[in-house]
Amino acid sequence: MSSDAFPSVAPLSCVILAGGEGRRMGMPKLYLRLGDRPILEIVIERLRPVCSEFIVVLSPALGRSLDTGEAPPPPHGAADLARILSGEGVRTAFDVEEDKGPLYGLMTGLSSAEHSWTLAVSCDAPLVSPRLVRSMWRYTDNSDVIVPERAGRLQPLQALYRTEAVQPEARRRVRGNRLKMRDLLKESPLRVHTVPEAEWSAWGIRDTAFTNLNTPEDLETVSLLLNDPNHDDLLGNA
Repeated sequence: MSSDAFPSVAPLSCVILAGGEGRRMGMPKLYLRLGDRPILEIVIERLRPVCSEFIVVLSPALGRSLDTGEAPPPPHGAADLARILSGEGVRTAFDVEEDKGPLYGLMTGLSSAEHSWTLAVSCDAPLVSPRLVRSMWRYTDNSDVIVPERAGRLQPLQALYRTEAVQPEARRRVRGNRLKMRDLLKESPLRVHTVPEAEWSAWGIRDTAFTNLNTPEDLETVSLLLNDPNHDDLLGNA
């Protein structure tokens, strides 16, 4: 275990997987808003205290639609996205192949990451916890992956990855068409440190930090939480 506190200068890249189609939402997830705020912007703002670069991984189809104007975004979508992607430390990376899943997107993002450690998240996790990231940092000395476990399941899209170790392993698995994130964590030579639920709960993290937006009802629930002036205290996510 590292005895060092989280550094004052953010040492992390952040890969944000934003290729989800959001069929139940009626639009790609990266265009979703909570009130008048894009969820992608909320995710980035919440993680700025711990990450200094953000790599937004987009699907090939979305890249084509942005270039050609096919399948236009919803009202405000294009302007929101252009503004967010022009923000400090934010850039894009595009998957080469379509519908290959999160491991492929992680590989794409890690290929562009500049820091030795990378946080991976999805764009539809607006309650993501910077406190969780800071707390997991203590295990970076002797690990290649640091991943929380919730309700008996690993959470690879709120995990820390040692960039130079995980990127080539992810690439090998993609080339062999072994695309399950679980297998990367369970059946690879990587040194994986699992943070059990009892431990991150003791850090003051609430399980709402792992909430993803999959339905309109999820949007409504998360909107109510974020509109509470004491939401960081309620969520344990500061």
